[in-house]
Amino acid sequence: MRPNLRFEPTGLPSVGLRLKRGPLYETLRSALLRYASRITARRRRRQLCSRSLRSRPHNWRLELTLAAALARRRGAQLNRRAVGQKYDHQCLSRSETVIEHMSNQLTIQVVQSTSLSEIDRKRIIALCNRAYGEDIEPLFNTFVGATHVLGYYNDLVSHALWVTRYLQVGNAPFLRTAYIEAVATDPAYRNRGFATAIMNCIANEIQDYELAALSPSSVAFYERLGWELWRGPLFIRTENGLLSSSDEEQVMILRLPRTPLLDLSAPLSAEWREGELW
Repeated sequence: MRPNLRFEPTGLPSVGLRLKRGPLYETLRSALLRYASRITARRRRRQLCSRSLRSRPHNWRLELTLAAALARRRGAQLNRRAVGQKYDHQCLSRSETVIEHMSNQLTIQVVQSTSLSEIDRKRIIALCNRAYGEDIEPLFNTFVGATHVLGYYNDLVSHALWVTRYLQVGNAPFLRTAYIEAVATDPAYRNRGFATAIMNCIANEIQDYELAALSPSSVAFYERLGWELWRGPLFIRTENGLLSSSDEEQVMILRLPRTPLLDLSAPLSAEWREGELW
């Protein structure tokens, strides 16, 4: 049977057994003294810790300093990571004409058309020609005042742009709209998420618009990114009135923070322009 240990006022355990002095007595006594010493020291440490926590004021300044140091260390670790790791969509630097960030090995720049060099312009057209399998330069020339989103993976591999248009739902006021065009990824670099990164960047950059719209090549792709297919009839506004669009024409919209309530089954119109009307 296991001995029944109990603590005496001195803190030393005693055993409900009577032993004569001898080797067994001394061994058991030494073990019990070591055990009691450990218990007493543990209790003492707990008491001191409890007093310290109750009496010490919380050092918020020290805690904030440590948190800032950890944040800086974490940022340095992120900067040292291999470029191949996937980053959340965040712009690292911002200026009037160029914005850059990294996403899944893709370096993205947002550039105004007026800041494009002739070499960059030719590269964009060549990329779009490869992606669409046709010469889009005549259409490209109709995108006046465009903002380009360029995705680089060693070279230019992905692109999209937006121009400002004014869409109207029924007879409601015009909506200042970022109209997306020329979404293209080099065929050799597809299925890597580059087009998604480009579209996410655009969605982040057009927050001051009232609406975003585009004519989709793949409804499923844009639906995955939060775009909605317009179900109502489509029209083009001309000097002579509304010009009805064909039933094959499709338009998708993306709601933004300034987008009012929309009835997707209502008529939707856009101003006439050269090139593709939608």
